[in-house]
Order: sequence, then structure tokens, then C-alpha cells
Amino acid sequence: MEYRTPHVLFLFVIVFYFGVFLNDYSHAQLIDPRQSVPGWTENCISCICEASSGCNETVGCIEGNYCGMFLIGEEYWRDADSPVLDGDDPSRPKAFERCALDPFCTSKAVNRYIQKFAQDCNRDRFVNCDDHVRLHYLGRTQCSIRIQHLPYYQTFQNCMTRQ
Repeated sequence: MEYRTPHVLFLFVIVFYFGVFLNDYSHAQLIDPRQSVPGWTENCISCICEASSGCNETVGCIEGNYCGMFLIGEEYWRDADSPVLDGDDPSRPKAFERCALDPFCTSKAVNRYIQKFAQDCNRDRFVNCDDHVRLHYLGRTQCSIRIQHLPYYQTFQNCMTRQ
């Protein structure tokens, strides 16, 4: 009989981490129970994070434009109503970067963006996680562009298959 305790322990740590990360902090809760967007689940946002940066909390900013583990840009952040860290102000210099580099604040921005702009990006007449990953990556005005060939989307699909 194979001994699997390390795998079980690893799985427990991951589930616990994401449980705390996704649910236990009211200011950082990703899935707002008061709003219902089809397909917007913890698995969906986790896989968007995986596809964006490997969920790397220390990724910083790439080319000064896209920051944090979801690699959001300043326009995306503004469209998401400019969430900020406690005590910060959206009009202060670098407020975007401070939010984007904080796992809870950037998650709040992604949640707000998807909640606000959810749409049928792939035109299959359903709104689901496949639409949300496109919306996150391509933005609200271009989310119908083909994405299947991109490594980002392939990483997302692989993640969803494992969920």
C-alpha cells in the first residue's frame, strides 16, 4: 500500500491557504455572495491567477504596465472602481501599484471587474468561466478575440482540467 500522507498534507495546505485567501477576509473575499455571475467560482479565479502569473505573489510589475499575481493594468484597476489598501486613496501616486501588488487588493479588483463587465465573450450564448478568463486577459471591449492559441489560455485550460 502506497503511503500518501505528504500529498494529503500538501493538498490540505493548499485548500486551507485558498480557503483563508478566498473566504475568510471580508475585505478580500473574491466571490461576493450578494452578486451572482454564472461561472464565477473560486476554481475559476484560481485558474485565472495561475494563467496570469502562476499565482506568483512576488511577480512585481512587468514592463511597468501589468502588476501583481493577476497582472492587471492601471486601466483595468480604474474600471474595477480603483480598490485600494486600507488607509490608501485611489488618487495618491502609486495607489494602483500598491493595490496590484497586494494579493487581497488585486483579487478585489479582479472580482469587481468580472462582476461589473461579465459578458458572453466566446459567443456560445452562455456566461461562464471561459468568458471570464477572456474578459480578464483581453478586456471588456475585445474579449471576443480568439485566445485558444495563447499559452495563457492553455495554462488556464490545464488548470481547469485539474480542478
